[in-house]
Amino acid sequence: MAPSSSAASSGAKLPRSSAARTIPAAASSGRKPRRPIATIRARRGSSRASRTSSDAPSGGMSDGSPSKRRSVSQGNIAGSVAKPRESADTARMSASTPLIDRARELARAAHAEQTRKAGDVPYFTHLESVAEILVAHGHDDEVTVAAAYLHDLLEDQPAHAPRLREEMPAEVVATVEALTEKKTDGRGKTRDKRARFRDYVAGLKEDTEAARRAIPISCADKIHNTRSLVSAEREGHALLMRLSTRPGQHEAQLTTLRAIYAGRVRPALLASFDEAKNALLDTLAAWLPGWAVTICAQAHLGQFDKAGQPYVYHPLRLVLAADTPEARMAAALHDVVEDSPFWTVERLADEGFPETVLRAIDALSKRDGESYDDFLGRVEAEPLATRVKLLDLADNADLSRLASPTDADRARVEKYRRAIARLEAASKRRSLRIALDDASRAALRARAAHPVVRGTHVTLVHRVDPDTFSPAWIPGGAAVGDEVELQVVGEVRDEAVQALVVAIGGETRRPEDGGVLHATVSRARGARSRDSNRLLRDATPEPVDLGAPGDVLRGRVQWVDS
Repeated sequence: MAPSSSAASSGAKLPRSSAARTIPAAASSGRKPRRPIATIRARRGSSRASRTSSDAPSGGMSDGSPSKRRSVSQGNIAGSVAKPRESADTARMSASTPLIDRARELARAAHAEQTRKAGDVPYFTHLESVAEILVAHGHDDEVTVAAAYLHDLLEDQPAHAPRLREEMPAEVVATVEALTEKKTDGRGKTRDKRARFRDYVAGLKEDTEAARRAIPISCADKIHNTRSLVSAEREGHALLMRLSTRPGQHEAQLTTLRAIYAGRVRPALLASFDEAKNALLDTLAAWLPGWAVTICAQAHLGQFDKAGQPYVYHPLRLVLAADTPEARMAAALHDVVEDSPFWTVERLADEGFPETVLRAIDALSKRDGESYDDFLGRVEAEPLATRVKLLDLADNADLSRLASPTDADRARVEKYRRAIARLEAASKRRSLRIALDDASRAALRARAAHPVVRGTHVTLVHRVDPDTFSPAWIPGGAAVGDEVELQVVGEVRDEAVQALVVAIGGETRRPEDGGVLHATVSRARGARSRDSNRLLRDATPEPVDLGAPGDVLRGRVQWVDS
């Protein structure tokens, strides 16, 4: 939390200047929504992700079964077209069919003046790459490949719609329509991108041949778009800052789409999708700390502390003192929601910041009318917020930057020192968890049904003083540091959360509080741990029927700062 403008601390700000404020190019304009009470977005622990150079997801489907129509084999799909640099790792087709040839030429003509969003690359190279990815992974019937070439025509080049309907068979047209987002409403006004994506997903879920054929095309489209976005960032095109679909929205959309692709596309195609998404998440993990500092600098432009120095120096000192990427992001952004007319926790969630960072920022943002004691109570409930607030208080308690400290300054420092003592005591509390190994985490990620993917641990005890530890808290007689096996005995899911019930040594209840042992797999935006606990309380029978042995997860018992 930033000190108020009336504070005499060296960290306090003067009233915001009337100079024009800089809003990130990536952020749309609009009034700031009411500040949320709790965080609504989550992200992963460590990150990886991938996404498109074109900026909205599209669809496509097929069950991978042999087609009655002709197929094409791997090789060169278009000998007359130079291999685009974007598709260096995709196979080329050596054979074609008259239908595919007509579709390719129509796509080339329709998109002739269109380029990708990075590097001035002809847009046709994207369409060629999507077709190549499909054929390389066995989705090679001619209707699917033809529709892949034309999947963006109605959306991006509607003037060519008459040619599409005149020259292509009904199966191709229907598949292209299933892959087309409706950008405008009946009055010609641009539709909200979230509404467009919801309709797109609903279309892919329809029980039609066109939707089934569209699914693998959608998957291949996302693979290439995601690879292209990662490549563009590596080459310095700064697409993540420029795209209207923000990084956090990319990840949520890809997670939603994966649940549709699973079981409906060939395993190798799904594996390529996962690889591309993970590459994007890795790119985001490296990019977000710098973006946090950029947002910080823009949000505090024109603000000054009581010593007359740019206020941004204060959060930057905290960034330099922080010891983890998450702490640095939270430090950079800790005053942004409170002091900026634009930024909210929701908007920061759309930027892709991890759930732990968002929760910390929310806790560090003082509510209107909230007492300082209540504010500290919210801070101490979030370990990351506690760590950042301790840095904040230490910096604000440094009077050396004030030329002539007053009695009011010294009184405020005493208040900060009392807060430091309270938060230092809270910082000793830790949670006892089973941290799942990489293979188990991957297995849970693959089952995710909601956009916010979790699947990292099973909690045994939440936020206690380790000095009060009892060996009875760990089921099955294990000790801290031991590796344990967890048997999956059931799954519960609603519109907010998805969780797996697990057993350790035949036990499905936490010895410390009687709660259900579980791994949260995924959540909807806005959902929290309490939603998992509610669902498990309401949906899990007593006693749990262990039944036949299910999947086995593995992990290590350890204390964590959470």
